[in-house]
Amino acid sequence: TLCLCYLPPPISLTTYNTLAAFIASLTTSTKNILLLGDFNIPYNNPSHSHTTELTQILSDLSLHQHITLPTHQAGNTLDLLISSGNLVLTFPSSPTIPLPYTDYYLIKFWCNIPSALTISAMEARYTRNLKHLTTNSFDITLDALLD
Repeated sequence: TLCLCYLPPPISLTTYNTLAAFIASLTTSTKNILLLGDFNIPYNNPSHSHTTELTQILSDLSLHQHITLPTHQAGNTLDLLISSGNLVLTFPSSPTIPLPYTDYYLIKFWCNIPSALTISAMEARYTRNLKHLTTNSFDITLDALLD
């Protein structure tokens, strides 16, 4: 199961509890989970209450958070990559790549996906207004970074 998440700041108790319940429900419905996105939780700060709570939830559910480097130009690790099951993740020597038009880094990784997959979709969408970014310039930039 692949899940993309975005939690808008500031993280309220309701949002955090919804996230915790969602993660717990995933572990009961599937064995291979890849959960990634902008959680806006400073995971690099182990004394932050949300970090402590999320770390405990992941441990209780036998999930692993892979990102250890800053994912934001301010030095925080806000983007997380969480996995379970038989998924094998591989990272290049420099997994975070600066991007134009944003203060976040691109996280590059490879994942060994089991051959027998069932694909289903559920979507909750939140968007940012990026008036200065065109589709063409984004495509060109992304292509150049991934080559």
